[in-house]
Amino acid sequence: MRFFSGRESWVFRAHAVSELCGHHAEVMARALQEAEPLEYLLYSPLREVTLGPFALRGPSGSHALAVARDRLIISRDPHAPSSPPIVCQIPFSRLLCTEIGEALTLGWLVVRFAAAGGLASETVFFQSSGIEHFRAAVRAIRGAGGGAVRRTGPAAKCGDGCRTVLRSCAIRWWTF
Repeated sequence: MRFFSGRESWVFRAHAVSELCGHHAEVMARALQEAEPLEYLLYSPLREVTLGPFALRGPSGSHALAVARDRLIISRDPHAPSSPPIVCQIPFSRLLCTEIGEALTLGWLVVRFAAAGGLASETVFFQSSGIEHFRAAVRAIRGAGGGAVRRTGPAAKCGDGCRTVLRSCAIRWWTF
């Protein structure tokens, strides 16, 4: 494996899992089913920030994001010896909304979804110069089936809070 610090200066679109930096290639390869086609794949280097505008909170780390036919896969490497890389797989049937924005040099993507215990979210902070790659990823999510408002299935069973989010939440673009 080639060495990557996680501090690369660019967000980039990858065309194969093997093009991802660091542990992301290995983690994503394990998360994907054999010969599973990807609609979109990108890498975002380490951003050491846990708070963003609008009271956004999320863990620091480098990220890889993959849009498959029926789910979104996000891997995060916190670049800490005591914290291994993790992967979050979100089926589109549970996806509630996607938020994307930027302010000065900070960009963010927040994915809200229905989880077993109620509502959950995954936040990715990134260098705002990579916003177009993340916008393309959001368009790929919508095109792959993750943009439709769902009122049935697991998302509708998580309580009134979910239904309210489903009615009021869409893809939001924040730019300052």
